[in-house]
Amino acid sequence: MTNMVSAWLSNSKKIFILSLLLFAAGIWYCVYLFLYTQIWNKMMAGLEEEVKQLEQKSQSFYASPDFEKFSFAKKIEDESMQMPRSDHIEAVSEIFDSVVDVEWDSYNIELSDFKISLDQISLRGFVTNLKILYNAPEKSKKPSLIQRFQDLGFLHDIAIQTYDQAQGGIGYDFVLTAKVENNYDK
Repeated sequence: MTNMVSAWLSNSKKIFILSLLLFAAGIWYCVYLFLYTQIWNKMMAGLEEEVKQLEQKSQSFYASPDFEKFSFAKKIEDESMQMPRSDHIEAVSEIFDSVVDVEWDSYNIELSDFKISLDQISLRGFVTNLKILYNAPEKSKKPSLIQRFQDLGFLHDIAIQTYDQAQGGIGYDFVLTAKVENNYDK
């Protein structure tokens, strides 16, 4: 029986030591969790404070008279960038007048179906010879049709989109397009 008692004592000692170790590990884990949550809460409090400061700064920025002036100036700038309809019509009319005022009679050119906007121009035409579109006549000191349009100064990317032989076989019908400079001034 003494063997049993001594075995029981040695087993209970082992159990006591094991439970003491588990208790110490539990205490350590609780301390770890406590410290971790404290550090986490401090970090969150710091971030919340930073967010509050940024919100106050942005609110003071929006409430600032300078921001109001900036907003007003931006609004005026945005509105002024859009040309009023009357100015738009006037600018398109001036573009049309510039194109129509060029002398075409000496080349046997007929122009029609003008489509003019502030961005692009297109027109249909008729010529007796395709060379007139690209090259000036040899004996004439007048430039070609494309050169005449380039000389207007506010057109670029000028191209003859299509040309076909006219009905009856005398001459060619063509379509000319060009882009209008965005900064076209009167």
